Amino acid sequence: MYVDQLANYLCAGFDPEQFLIYTSLELHDNPQGVLQSISKRMGHELDLTDKATASITGQRRANSRSKGKSMSEARSRELHALFEPYNRRLIHFLDAFGFQYNRTAMLSELRLAMA
Repeated sequence: MYVDQLANYLCAGFDPEQFLIYTSLELHDNPQGVLQSISKRMGHELDLTDKATASITGQRRANSRSKGKSMSEARSRELHALFEPYNRRLIHFLDAFGFQYNRTAMLSELRLAMA
C-alpha cells in the first residue's frame, strides 16, 4: 500500500526525482550496487571494503533462511489477490508522475502483468 504514502509525499512538496525506488529482489540480488547508488545519490562515493562486502553477503544469507517455515500456496494467492489492486495503483502512479524505477523488476516482484 505504498502508493498512498508516495502521494502524501508529493502533496507535501517532494518531487519524484527525490526518491530512489528499489524492489526487495533488487536489494537482495545486488546489495552492493544498491548501496552504491544510494551513496552516490547522497553525494558520497561508497568504497566497500572486502570485509564490508562479506558482511553484506553474510547478512543476506542469514536473512534469507526461512527456518523451515514457508507460506502455503493458498495463503500466497490470498495475499496476492488482496494487494493486487494497490500494486496496480502503485505502478500507474509511478509511471504517471515520472518516478525512476526498474519497472520490469517491480512488475516481476509484484507478479503483475501490465502493458
